[in-house]
Amino acid sequence: MNKKYELNGMMYNSLRISLLIFCLLAGFGQTTNAQVVNYNYAYSVGTYTPITGGTILAAPTASVASDDINYITQAIGFSFSYNNVSYSTVGVNSNGFIWFGTGVPSPSSFYPIGYPTSSNLGGSGVIDGVISAAGADLIQRHTTVSGGTPYGELRTETIGTPGNRKYVVQFTNWKAFYSNHTYNFQIILSETSNSVAVMYGNFVTLGLTSLPILLEVGIRGANHADGHIRVVTSATTWAGSTQATQPVQNALVSPTVFPATGTTFTWSVSSCPLITFNNNTATIATVGVPYTFNAGIVGTVPTSYAISIYGANLPAGITLNPTTGVVSGTPIAPRTPIRYFVIATQGGCSAIRECIFEAILVCNTITVTLSPAQTFRVGTPISAITAAATAVNGTAPYTYQIVSGALPLGLVLNAGVISGTPTTISSNPFQLRATDANGCQGVSNYNVAVLAALPPCFNLRIDNPPFPIFYVAEPLNIQLVATGAGATDTYTFSKTSVAPFPVGITMSSSGLITGTPQFTILVDVVIEVIATNGCKNPTQNFQFNIAPPLATSIDNSLSNLVKISPNPSNGIFKVDFDSFNMAQTFMRIYDTQGKTVFSSKVNSNLMVISLDKLSNGIYLLEVQTPDGKVSKRFIKE
Repeated sequence: MNKKYELNGMMYNSLRISLLIFCLLAGFGQTTNAQVVNYNYAYSVGTYTPITGGTILAAPTASVASDDINYITQAIGFSFSYNNVSYSTVGVNSNGFIWFGTGVPSPSSFYPIGYPTSSNLGGSGVIDGVISAAGADLIQRHTTVSGGTPYGELRTETIGTPGNRKYVVQFTNWKAFYSNHTYNFQIILSETSNSVAVMYGNFVTLGLTSLPILLEVGIRGANHADGHIRVVTSATTWAGSTQATQPVQNALVSPTVFPATGTTFTWSVSSCPLITFNNNTATIATVGVPYTFNAGIVGTVPTSYAISIYGANLPAGITLNPTTGVVSGTPIAPRTPIRYFVIATQGGCSAIRECIFEAILVCNTITVTLSPAQTFRVGTPISAITAAATAVNGTAPYTYQIVSGALPLGLVLNAGVISGTPTTISSNPFQLRATDANGCQGVSNYNVAVLAALPPCFNLRIDNPPFPIFYVAEPLNIQLVATGAGATDTYTFSKTSVAPFPVGITMSSSGLITGTPQFTILVDVVIEVIATNGCKNPTQNFQFNIAPPLATSIDNSLSNLVKISPNPSNGIFKVDFDSFNMAQTFMRIYDTQGKTVFSSKVNSNLMVISLDKLSNGIYLLEVQTPDGKVSKRFIKE
C-alpha cells in the first residue's frame, strides 16, 4: 500500500486561499481567549482498563484495515467544555487523535498538533482543538503477529454516572504503518472537571524487526501554537517526558523506549482569567510603505507580547512591540502569506492569536533601452560603447535577460552589455527584460541586424586638393570629402594637431570648414576622418595660408607691370611680374562663375602656370599687391 503524506505537501494555492480567507473573515485571529496553553499537565500511573461496550468504529478484521479514516460527529454523551467552549460531539481519526469543531481534517493527518501548515489540518471548516495520544501514520492491525496478537479495533464508550462520566476513545492493537509495533491506548474526556487524559496499555515492540517510531502526544486549541506537546527521546523515558520547545518535537517509541502500561498524561483546566484579543483586521502590506497592525488584547491590564516559536518569524523590517502588541514597520521585500502567532501574557497566564502577514510590491513601469546601435557588421567587434542596455523607473541595481528570441551568433548579453563579434549576416528579433532590486520588471522588443563585413580600411582618405590662399576678412566655405570605407558609411572629421585653426575659422564634425579669417597666418592643421565602422585614415596635413585683405579697387597704372603669354594658350601660361614686392604679392585665377581655380603667393618675377586640366574658356587673373590690385583676362583653348 502506498501512503500519501499529504499534510505537509498540500497544494500551495489552496493553502494561500485558506489563509487569506482566515485573515479577512476572522479578523486576523481569534477575538476570544485561546488558552489551552494554560492547561495544567500531570503525569501518573494508573490501571489500564479496556472498555468493552459502546460503539465500534473499526471492528477486528483479517483483511481490511482502518487506515487514514475520519469518524465524524461521535456523541460524547455529556456536555464537555474544552478551551471554554462546550461540545457534545467529537471527531475521531484513525491516526491516533480526536478533534473538536465543525471542520474535518485531512484523513491522512499524521502529526496534528505541531506539524500542520494550516489550522484545519489540510481539511475543511474550522477545527477548534485536537487531543493526540499517538499521532502518527497508524493503521489497524489486520494480520496476526508473533505471540498471537489479535486484530485491531477502534471503539468509543461513555462510562460512569451523571456528573462523573467519562468518554473513552480506545485504540486496541493498533500499529505504526511501517513497523511491527502494537499499541493500545485510550483518550479520556472527564465530565465536570473537563480534564483530558491519555492512558497507555500494552505496547509490543518486536526487537530488531521494529523501526523506531515518533508519536505526537499532546493537546492544542484552534492553532498549533496554543497547546502542549510531550517530548520523549532515547535519553529519557515516558515517565520523564518534557514540554516541547519546538513544534516538531515528538515522543519516541523503540524496542527500549516505550510507555509502561498504565502511563497516564493528564491536562486539566487552569484558573487563568479570560484573555480576549481585539477584533482588528490587518491589511496586506506594501513594500516600502509603513505598516501597522494592533494585535493586542482588549483592556488595559499590563500585558507582555511575544512571537511564538510555533509560527514563522516576522519578515525583515517588521517587528512586534512587546509592550503594546502592535506589529509595525516598513517591509523591504515582497512576502507570500506566512502564519505567525502572537502570545499575550498576563500574570503567568497566556493567550495566543493566529495572524497572517503578506507583503506585496507595487511596481512602477520600468523602461528598458538598448542604445545606441542596433545594426552591426560581420567581423566588427561590439562593445559597451555600441550596445548597452539601461533601465529607468525602478530601483537599482538592474539585471538583464533575453526572454524570447536570441542575439546574433557570436554575441552575448552580460550585465546589460552586448559584446562579441558577429559571425553571420542575420536579422534577430528578441525581447529584453530588466529586473530591478525589488523584482519589478520591464520588457522591450528589439531587432538586431548584422550586415555584411566592410571593405578594408586602407582606402579611407580625404580627397580634397590643397587649399587655395585665403584672405583676411574674406569668408571661406570648404566641404571636406572622404571616400574609401564603405558605400553606406558616414564620416566624422576632427582636428588632431596641436596647432589650431586660424582665428575665425571652425570645422564641424561633418567636415564643413567655414568662417572669416581675422589675421594673416601660415599654419598646417592635421585632420583625421573616422568612418562609422571605426576605420581611420592616415592623418593628412592641410595648409591654411591667410593673406592680407584684398585691395578694394583696381589700379590700372599697374596693369602694364603684369604680362601673360601666350594669350590665348593651350593651358601653359607665363606670367611676368615687373618691380613687385614679392613678399607681399599674391595672385589667384577665377573662372567666369567667380570660382577660384588657382591661387598662390608670387615668389618670382616669372611664374609658369599650368591650367591644362581646366576647361577651355575665359579666365581672370587677379594680382594683389601692397600698392593695389591688377586684373587681366586670358583665354585657354
